[in-house]
Amino acid sequence: MRRPQVIPNLPDVVLLHIFSFLDYQLLCKAEMVCRRWQTLVIALMRREIHELAVEKYYESSPSVVHSKSFRSIIT
Repeated sequence: MRRPQVIPNLPDVVLLHIFSFLDYQLLCKAEMVCRRWQTLVIALMRREIHELAVEKYYESSPSVVHSKSFRSIIT
């Protein structure tokens, strides 16, 4: 009797969590497995790039951003 395949039936959220532990080279290999994995890897990379950009932005000028927001609340 054939065993059911587990990995293809995993939800996207679970696969994204697993992929988050892989380095860039392994992610590039994983995205070649199938279109679904390619879509998930690209989504993960976009999210990581977005998080890095936001983090970099707030590191560069956090006081300016916060002071403008605070002034708009007061006035």
